[in-house]
Amino acid sequence: MFKKLAQQLVGWQVRKGYLQEEQQALYCYGYEALLNQMVNILAACVIAIVFHAPLPVLVFLLSYIPLRSYSGGYHAETNFVCSIVSALLTIVVCIAARWTPDVWKILLLPVGFVFSGILIFKFAPVQNKNKQLDAEEIGYYRRRSRIIWLAEVGTALICLPWIGDVSFVLAVSNLILGAMIMVGVVKNYI
Repeated sequence: MFKKLAQQLVGWQVRKGYLQEEQQALYCYGYEALLNQMVNILAACVIAIVFHAPLPVLVFLLSYIPLRSYSGGYHAETNFVCSIVSALLTIVVCIAARWTPDVWKILLLPVGFVFSGILIFKFAPVQNKNKQLDAEEIGYYRRRSRIIWLAEVGTALICLPWIGDVSFVLAVSNLILGAMIMVGVVKNYI
């Protein structure tokens, strides 16, 4: 669906002279990715409303998206599956934020960050057949993912005494990210 819509949009822009025909494939890919991201964010907003969890969803999106962009991991085969997985992960965060007992929250903080940190430092960026990186890009993505991870750990430590729920959601986001890295690594070796 997004692919067809992106093709129509780019085709119209080419006919109007806004884009060159040689760049059509690149712009189609970009519009398709943008539309998919918009749907995922809209779905996350709906989930935040349904679960009465705007802060956990906001923290999840602000932490997960940048770190996932640089660390890589599992990629769904279609945009539809990607949207379903994204919605399910957002629901998991909402459920965890609301119903995890405080004792478990304290235990999950170090587990989430240590688990994701080990995987980020060992495997990031996890490549995908659709996104191959050269040596320079691998170094750049690796550094960025590590810097973002360290910033999130620092943010969690700073927020812990005052806004423990933010720290917990950051840890859960990192735990989920670690799982996505593991799945991506396994998928690349199969």
